[in-house]
Amino acid sequence: MRESRESTVTLQGISSFGLQAVIEFIYSGTLRVSLDNVEEILAAASHLQVSLSSCILYEYAPSPPIDSI
Repeated sequence: MRESRESTVTLQGISSFGLQAVIEFIYSGTLRVSLDNVEEILAAASHLQVSLSSCILYEYAPSPPIDSI
């Protein structure tokens, strides 16, 4: 990977808040989720391939309408 030889790595497509929340989850096992930040956290978790947090966050995401299932 090219990133392993670089002094900095740019993560595109995720917010600093989402990244911070996922890193805190990895270290502490806790995550503060609200309707205001769930999409940012899901995007960061997905980008970083943190599947456990994605599973936990899915429970907090708004449910789709019944007729769309």
